Amino acid sequence: MNGHRKQSGITIRRKGFLKRQEETVVCEIRELTEQGLQIATGMSLSVGETPALEVQLVDDTVIHCVLLVTHAQGRRIGARIVQISPEHHRSLIRFLELMRTEDRTGPGSNQE
Repeated sequence: MNGHRKQSGITIRRKGFLKRQEETVVCEIRELTEQGLQIATGMSLSVGETPALEVQLVDDTVIHCVLLVTHAQGRRIGARIVQISPEHHRSLIRFLELMRTEDRTGPGSNQE
């Protein structure tokens, strides 16, 4: 992989939890693709770190995954999803398809 994003992300505002060893902090997912995301967080992270993420996409859909930090600047990080169960990956894809459909078909809230 050449490191460039292959898909455009969807802009969202979802609260999640970043976990690194014994530290857990609330974060906000700001952009999401099938392979990665942009997050705002108070956790100090460096490129190469691999925190875990838990995020509730919709009422009954929570996903857990492991990230690889690819960009870090202040409170904002970019990360690639490097570990996710097949079930959670399917849930993520369904959520992205739903959000993209709402964007095309008219006004619908994709924010909490």
